Amino acid sequence: ALAPGLYAPYNANFTDLDEYYDTGIVYGDSMMRDEYLTDTGGSTWGGVQPSTQEPEAKPPAASSATGTSELATQLKKQFPGYPVLVDLTSIDTRVAGSLEGNTYNNKVVALAPGLYAPYNANFTDLDEYYDTGIVYGDSMMRDEYLPDTGGSTWGGVQPSTQEPLQ
Repeated sequence: ALAPGLYAPYNANFTDLDEYYDTGIVYGDSMMRDEYLTDTGGSTWGGVQPSTQEPEAKPPAASSATGTSELATQLKKQFPGYPVLVDLTSIDTRVAGSLEGNTYNNKVVALAPGLYAPYNANFTDLDEYYDTGIVYGDSMMRDEYLPDTGGSTWGGVQPSTQEPLQ
C-alpha cells in the first residue's frame, strides 16, 4: 500500500518499500492516484477504499491547486444544493448495485439530479468530484452535463429523496 487505496505489486527482490513509489505502476483508487501519483500507469477505479490492514490515519485532505473548476461552478449554479453527500441506499437500485462496495460508509456524491460519484473519505471537498472522470447514474444527464466521463449509466435514473428539490 503506497497510500490509502493505492497499491503496487510486491517483488521479494525489492524489500525497501519506499522504492515502490517510483515504480510507475499503481492500482487502486482513481482520485488518490490523480492527486498523489499522477505520473503513474496501472489500473484505477473510483471508490477504492483502504484495506483493513492499512493504517487508519488519513492523509491530509487533497485540494485542487486551481480551486473550484469551471465545470463545478457551472453545475452548482444550474443545480443549487449540489454536490451533496447521500446514502447509497437512497439512490436508484441499478446505480447502487454498481457502486456497492466501492464507497466509503455507503455514501455517494450526488453531482446533479441522478448523477453520482463514489465517495472517498480522503476527499471531503465535494466540488472535486466533478473532475473525477467517473460518474454513475442517468445516461441523458451524463451525456448532457458530464459527457467526458466514464462509469455506468442507465435510462430514467431519478434523483434520490436525499437530493435537493429542483
